[in-house]
Amino acid sequence: MPTSDDQHHRLNARQRREIDQIGQKFQFNLAPPPSSLDEITTGPKFVSLTDFIEQFDWEYSDLDIVDRREIKHLAAENFWPYIAKSEVPLEEPGHLSAVTVAKGIEYGVVRREIGKEQR
Repeated sequence: MPTSDDQHHRLNARQRREIDQIGQKFQFNLAPPPSSLDEITTGPKFVSLTDFIEQFDWEYSDLDIVDRREIKHLAAENFWPYIAKSEVPLEEPGHLSAVTVAKGIEYGVVRREIGKEQR
């Protein structure tokens, strides 16, 4: 859930740069849809992938195993084998880095687009 501005997770410069690069490939717009007529004009029009990740009060590690192994793109065949080898259980807060979360979102969007093209 989004939290108030003073509780947002602050990304460091490296994380912000890497997540911005992922978001630029697909022009993610993760703004919530308006819930009222008033929000059509007053609500957020565009929320980037970077801002979306930063808006949540999630704990991230600075680097995780995906970052350390320099895996550029997540796929089902490379995500779980590496995550399973990590020292920190996945269910613990701070297991994944913000960059890996962004790569996971990118993977989901790509899979969704592939599914739409195959219909």
